[in-house]
Amino acid sequence: MLEKYWKKKLNKSLIGYLIVIILTLIFLQKCNLFRNTYSIIFKSHNTRFINAYNKVFFSGFCEKQSHGYIAFVKEEYKNFLPKEKIPKIINFDKGRKVPSWIFLKTNPKIDNELMILLNTNLKSDKLDISNYQIINNYQNRCLFLKKND
Repeated sequence: MLEKYWKKKLNKSLIGYLIVIILTLIFLQKCNLFRNTYSIIFKSHNTRFINAYNKVFFSGFCEKQSHGYIAFVKEEYKNFLPKEKIPKIINFDKGRKVPSWIFLKTNPKIDNELMILLNTNLKSDKLDISNYQIINNYQNRCLFLKKND
């Protein structure tokens, strides 16, 4: 009698535990926990950042708000950029915000010696960059410039 009682109790609790485990695994899979954990461990912050902005805001490397290009400049030239200031950023795509927040500085001061030009066309835009040295040029559309001394 006692043995039947424990078998019944054990079967009920085992079924309950299995249901909880299965629901937990389904929830974790739907939240992409395993893929996100892999991404955090094996991909750099910049790679994840650029992929997220390409998916959510459709902002490419050098188009629209050009989050990818600014993140590239920030990472590639981090020793070249001043600590307390950010480069002057000009976006020639009208109506687009300037994503200076990528530099993660609160109340940043603008460094007029350095300039990032986004979505420009050097042939059609009336732009005089003769006073600047081109540090990086991406397809003549996104430029990272330094003022000549």
